Amino acid sequence: MRRHIAMLSVCVAVLHSADGNEIRVDVHQIAVQRAAVSEHARRQLHHAVHSVITAGGEKFGVIETLDQIHQAMEHCLDGEHQ
Repeated sequence: MRRHIAMLSVCVAVLHSADGNEIRVDVHQIAVQRAAVSEHARRQLHHAVHSVITAGGEKFGVIETLDQIHQAMEHCLDGEHQ
């Protein structure tokens, strides 16, 4: 009888909230990324927030730009080395 072992790959991007706290997000859970550039968004978000991500059904305002988010996703932390 063969046993199959599933290896789960967790890749965590480290982002930051407006107050500087780390937000660690599994990159596979990031469903939406958008820049917070509209005037409407600017009035509702902290002035330090540059982007909004949706991960795991929750929205997070982060200080990183879209380019910085993409870079964090490319250079994510391996789940075993957090």
